[in-house]
Amino acid sequence: MTAPLGVAYVAGYLREKKYRVAIIDDNIERATKEGFKEYLKKCKPRFVGFSVLTPSVDNAVAFAEIVKDTVRDTKIFAGGAHASALPEDLLKHPCFDVVVKGEGEVTALELIESLDAGESLENVRGIVYRKEARCIENADRPFIADLDALPMPAYDLLPMEKYFVSSTRKLAAGRAGSIITSRGCSYQCSFCSQSVFRREVRYRSPGSVLKEIRYLSDIYGISEFVIWDDTFTTNERHAVEISKGVKAIKRDLVWSCYSRVEQASDRMYQALYDGGCRELSFGAESGSQMILDSICKNVKVEDIEKAVQCCKRNGLKSFCCFVFGFPGETAETIQKTIQFAITIDPDFVSFCIFTPLPGSKLFSDAVQRGLINLDHVEWSRFMCLMSTCPPPVNMSGISSADLILSQKKAFMKFYFRPKYIFLRLFQLKTKDSIYQLWRGCRTILKYLNYRVTTQDE
Repeated sequence: MTAPLGVAYVAGYLREKKYRVAIIDDNIERATKEGFKEYLKKCKPRFVGFSVLTPSVDNAVAFAEIVKDTVRDTKIFAGGAHASALPEDLLKHPCFDVVVKGEGEVTALELIESLDAGESLENVRGIVYRKEARCIENADRPFIADLDALPMPAYDLLPMEKYFVSSTRKLAAGRAGSIITSRGCSYQCSFCSQSVFRREVRYRSPGSVLKEIRYLSDIYGISEFVIWDDTFTTNERHAVEISKGVKAIKRDLVWSCYSRVEQASDRMYQALYDGGCRELSFGAESGSQMILDSICKNVKVEDIEKAVQCCKRNGLKSFCCFVFGFPGETAETIQKTIQFAITIDPDFVSFCIFTPLPGSKLFSDAVQRGLINLDHVEWSRFMCLMSTCPPPVNMSGISSADLILSQKKAFMKFYFRPKYIFLRLFQLKTKDSIYQLWRGCRTILKYLNYRVTTQDE
């Protein structure tokens, strides 16, 4: 559970423009409805914005309705991945006045300034709003070209001492932070949502990134951090420069990032390790080349194995995420994926059940095929990893019950191998590493003990 950087960026930008801003991270604060009402009565905000991810739609609607009932003149905005992908879906709820699409910093400022001045919203780019019972979608806003021009995220408005990383990503005993060094992803995987940053990749300068890392270390005592870029290693020169800069800080900082398997090289991985990187996460997706091709992953199965081996040679842990249930999936392709994961033997794996995310091609395909009815959707079921609910949409060739059973078998077969258990025990060096291993085991065992009922159509 790391800091919500998108919200923090918007807050930092608005504060730079002389607006007073506060942030409530409900993932951490777990605000009660009564507590939230009292907070609203006390601070009387003129504007309230919600960052909306797909599984959190119902929660966002519930709290937005509280705002409407408590401070009636307050304007309520929705932003984030789900809002950007399906703005009209959110505007079906009267509690939301405006949806902010894509990057929120400049759009939020212009929106607030227009409302303050009593001006029409027709010239504010990047928003969708209601007018006379119709949804009006304005022109998209151009992406921010110079990310260095943005102020640092408003970390001081967040409970930084409460954030943490999962046991599979925990690298040090101290506090954990997070950072982004770029926005956008140039790849076209059919299962991935690009509703916010899309395909145009823009980079922060290494100097800007390193300044923020020093700040997190100095002010909040961060000893490890996660780089949340979609693919940190796409621009090797940029990644290596940042790695060298982290090494020069000389504070024993360690970190992890996301990479693509076909980008693996000993030269780059060694530079990442020298700069404090200790783990790379890969979207491996499948051990079946047929499945990889069908989702436009544009990699070869052999690339996945080579990337894991490259990590091993250079002292990096590898985390591979596999997904069951893509279109065309069969019992045979799932078995092939499980055996492939065991064969290549990364340090950690996850086995998710495919859920089509708004903003992705496969979500649009599911809507067109009638598998999703946007008028009747349980968004809270759109979870991917170790969910205790059956998949909300099944686009594969096997039943939901078999998908869930396969997921449980995969976790059992990978993590409860004698060789794997012995290696993990051998690597225990500190009390913290013992605790993290216990956390990971507890999470998996808790999931394996759930009995999940499904009803396939």
